[in-house]
Formats: sequence, C-alpha cells, structure tokens
Amino acid sequence: MPVSRTIRIPWTLAVSAAALLALGTTAAGWSIRNEDRRMRGELLEQTRRMAQTIPLDRLMALRGNSSDEKRPEYRRLKTQLMAARQIDPSWEWIYLMGRRSNGTVYFQMDSEAFDASDPSPPGQAYPEASPLLRAVFDTRISATEGPLPDRWGTWVSAFVPLVDAKTDRLITVVGIDVEAGHWRAKVLQAGIVPT
Repeated sequence: MPVSRTIRIPWTLAVSAAALLALGTTAAGWSIRNEDRRMRGELLEQTRRMAQTIPLDRLMALRGNSSDEKRPEYRRLKTQLMAARQIDPSWEWIYLMGRRSNGTVYFQMDSEAFDASDPSPPGQAYPEASPLLRAVFDTRISATEGPLPDRWGTWVSAFVPLVDAKTDRLITVVGIDVEAGHWRAKVLQAGIVPT
C-alpha cells in the first residue's frame, strides 16, 4: 500500500502542474491577444486624431510629384508631420498617401526630416501596398494591419482615409507605422504582466 501511495502523489502533482501550466498559458495568450487588440484600437484612434489636423486645402494644392517639394504648402504639411512624430516615440513614420487613376499607391509626403538620407519624396510609388491598404482607398474604412514588411522594415500600421466633404473625393490616406519589434515587445509584456 505505501508503494502505490508514493506513485499516486507524484502523478497527482504532475497532473495539477500540467493543469496550472495550461491555465497560465491560456491566460497569457488571452492577455497577449487582448493587448494587441487594445493597442491596435489606440493606434487607429491616434491616427484618426492626427488625420483631423491635416488641412485638406493645403494638400489639394499639391500635385503628387517632385515639384511639390518647392511648394510652401508641402513644406508646412511636412513640418507638421515631423512635429507630430514627437507625440509618441513609438511612431516610426507618419505619411500621407494617394492613389493614381491606374491604381498605383504613392507617397504624398512623410515625416522624415527634409535632409533625411532615405525619405519618401512626393510621388514615390509604393508597390508594397497591401490588399488591405488598397481596400482603404476603395472602402474609405480605417484599418490596422501587420506586422508586414516593406523595403524599410517590418511594421504594424494604421490607415485613415480623408475625404473632401464638398466633393466626396478621397484626398489622402494618413498612415502611422510602429516598428514590429517594438510592437511585439509591448504585446508580450501583457502576457508576462497581465493588465
């Protein structure tokens, strides 16, 4: 009898430990998914607020090509994006995008400094545009996506379309990118220390 009791106690402990581990893993997974959802909602709301500050009349004065760099409207808007980047240190890029009649998505401007080594100049095509980003132009519905890679890195992105109320024409899509490694670190922290 003492032999069977010795065997039964470790087995019971093993089952209990496995159940606790499974419960902990499930709770951590739930916390991670919940935090990712919360962060996406927050990034989308921040992008919406950012979009509301864009003066559409200035943007509509631009042509979507390199000649914009000489225009005062471009310089003022770009300076605004550069300053807005200081709001949240996790915002790696803020940018405005347009789409040509042939479907090509392109940059109108970004938040990089005027003398940056690798900016996205006005009119630069963005062939990496995902199906979801293209859908934002079609549906005019804000969205988040990622992590997805492009030539500059891997990002979690929020996109908000801006429409001219007078003409019902989509003028731009405002985007904010957060570097994927930074995003994952914050999300995984929720799995370690549930919020």
